[in-house]
Amino acid sequence: MNTFKDFSAANILLIDEYISSFYDEKIHSSEFEFISQHYEIIKEYCCRKGKRIRPILFLLSALGYGLKHDKKKEFIKMAAALEIMHSFLLVQDDIIDNADVRRGLNALHIELAEKLNLKSKSKRAESMAFVLADVMFSNALEMIASSDICNRAKGRYLKIFSATYEKTAWGQVLDILNSGNISDNSSEIAKNISEMKTAYYTIFYPMLMGYSIVNKPNPQEEKVIKEFCIPLGVAFQLRDDLLGVFGNEFNTGKSSDSDLQESKLTLLIKNCLESLSFDKNKKREFENLFVLSNKSKTNIKKIKKIIIESGAYSATISQFKEDINLAKTNLNMLSISKQYKSILFEFICYIEDIESVGLLG
Repeated sequence: MNTFKDFSAANILLIDEYISSFYDEKIHSSEFEFISQHYEIIKEYCCRKGKRIRPILFLLSALGYGLKHDKKKEFIKMAAALEIMHSFLLVQDDIIDNADVRRGLNALHIELAEKLNLKSKSKRAESMAFVLADVMFSNALEMIASSDICNRAKGRYLKIFSATYEKTAWGQVLDILNSGNISDNSSEIAKNISEMKTAYYTIFYPMLMGYSIVNKPNPQEEKVIKEFCIPLGVAFQLRDDLLGVFGNEFNTGKSSDSDLQESKLTLLIKNCLESLSFDKNKKREFENLFVLSNKSKTNIKKIKKIIIESGAYSATISQFKEDINLAKTNLNMLSISKQYKSILFEFICYIEDIESVGLLG
């Protein structure tokens, strides 16, 4: 498993097998039939195909920093907990964003509406989804508790685990407060949202958890991990921003209108606002279009045109490349084994290869 692709595929299989067996046990041991039925829904949702980036980075970091392979089985439980927590957040995201599709299938609240014979936008189905997400949260904690890892290491993991979802939640609050709204400090807000909801959540904290669970605290190494992870996490968000507006929907599996329809204050939009700062009329036109609650296809097309003509598209591509290159440079500073450093480099290249996943020219 010397490549990121091989490492990822092999460990996704182990993570998914554990998640599946965990929920099979829940289904068969539940006291009431309605609990078993809903655990079947949770299992299907959590086992949908995905990239499993966060648990993969956790395992990659742990192994690279010295985890012995004979202990890996217990760490798979910790990795699985991260994936269940991701599912927990996706349920909330889809309700907040009014999204119908997740990983090519129904979002959980839409799936529940169908099973309960309710309208797709049913408040009851959304309430059910939120509660089932809480069940997922408790399941993740159970997975962590069941792992045979020393209490000190588990304590270090849980401290970062808690920080992860606290920071992500505040990033979500900031996102909600500023969706559909443009202010004088929108640029700084967009930067904070991207770091709190993506750079820390997706890259830094999983890597830090992997390091901390096999090592005693070392502020210097933790600083180096952060200097590697944050630029890479921002690049990951820039990639998502670009694909969310200019992506090929067939390849990305995501509508190229959704971010604009929701008036998401992304780094791409930040760059557009900054680029238009010297053209007050064009900036006002862009802002008026951007904050519309129901945008027509003509509105969307006009917004995309302004983004390109303002130079924001090119500026975002340039920023993306700069962050990728910074991550490559800072990778060399990590005290991680050569084998896993090589796999991390391939992960950077995976993020860098934006054209292959559908960026339109």
